[in-house]
Amino acid sequence: MEQTTSPTAWYNPKIHVERLCRWHLHMQSTFGNTTLIVLFLVYFAQGLRNFITLAITLFYKDILELPPDATQFLKSLIWIAWYIKPIFGLLSDNIPIFGYHRKSYLFLSGIMGIVAYIGMLFIETELESVILLMISEVGQCIADIIADAIMVEASRKDLEVGSGRLQSYCWFSFALGGLIGGTLGGMALDYMSPQHVLACLVVCPMILLVVSICIKENNDKTHLSWATILEKLRKVGKAFTDSAILKALLVIFIARSCSPSFSELMSYFMRDELKFSATFMSFLTTLSYFMLALGSILYGKFIVNWEFSSALGVGQILLTFLGGVDILLVTKSYKNIGASPYYFVLGGDAFGSVIEYTFRKLPMLVLGGQLCPLGIEATLFSLFASASNFGVSVASTEGAFIMKMTGINSSSNKNIWILFAIAALSHLLLFPFLRLLPKKGKADEQNDLKEPLI
Repeated sequence: MEQTTSPTAWYNPKIHVERLCRWHLHMQSTFGNTTLIVLFLVYFAQGLRNFITLAITLFYKDILELPPDATQFLKSLIWIAWYIKPIFGLLSDNIPIFGYHRKSYLFLSGIMGIVAYIGMLFIETELESVILLMISEVGQCIADIIADAIMVEASRKDLEVGSGRLQSYCWFSFALGGLIGGTLGGMALDYMSPQHVLACLVVCPMILLVVSICIKENNDKTHLSWATILEKLRKVGKAFTDSAILKALLVIFIARSCSPSFSELMSYFMRDELKFSATFMSFLTTLSYFMLALGSILYGKFIVNWEFSSALGVGQILLTFLGGVDILLVTKSYKNIGASPYYFVLGGDAFGSVIEYTFRKLPMLVLGGQLCPLGIEATLFSLFASASNFGVSVASTEGAFIMKMTGINSSSNKNIWILFAIAALSHLLLFPFLRLLPKKGKADEQNDLKEPLI
């Protein structure tokens, strides 16, 4: 007879603890304890530093007194490393440093982050800030590539759902770091300058240095000639011509770029019109990471076996409706229903974060993990992440361009609701492209995972 779960099970903490222990033991036996520790620390450190976005916004807004479109443009320059991730992936996969493809690169990323964040204490010009922040992002990008490669390699130990489970685990670790970092960072920004808060982030690359020592990796003593490197690049290029990979890249890029972003304008609106404090705005970031953790759990529990097109389609529809919350906020229509702007923003951000990670980001990452052939995990997975990041940059550039062309470049402009209406409706532009995605579970059939390309 099939065992049924008692309704009281949901209220029994002991049952949930037992389930968590069984889940941990299963993950440990499948992927190995060292792999789980490395992935946890790298993604935790990455989440810990993610209040950097608010610190940079306040630095350019309050210290340099730049308008929203200029801030949005400079931030797109700072994140440029995330648009060229495949280059770092190629280097990691093909050119070892001191005989290591993973350890040495992770150590290098830690050094770059330490130099950049300490340097923020001594900057005097806008250019210096951009250069140092670009260096810090290059270091973090390299660390992200190494962690992604380790995750993709480990996921092959469970071809059926390994990628989805590890993605959920990694993003839960990322969310935990974000919860702690967002809470501490928001309070710090109310009492410290943005530069000093950015300098405090030096703890994150220090964690990466420790992790680089923990990684177990065989020393690669293979001598690489230019001919060997060119041959490897040729094989990597051949992988990029795979139709399934190209279609997935196109869909991921369009999903991230089809809706223009007005994030900086919204930040300025919250700061200037709604008079939100840095602590509250950072709390919004903290809340988003809590909802990210919830989204990771929901994805692993309910969405992991959905078709990719179904998950993305549902996500786009929900984001379109959620765009109405932004319109009600900037028109201050929430007053008509007696709602506080604080709770209004909290609710919108909470649901938006769950939708973003459950129905969009995680399905795209799982798709990328399934399409990665052996031997070039860092390169190919970083290509998928780069397509997503570049799409975000294009959306940001679109937003800055629209603000410039329409002249709606102030949080006090009464017509800013038009911009957010455009952003909401633009999510629907993805639907004609969803049919290009592979069926769930068919990705491995389109890429031979039994023999590496390199």
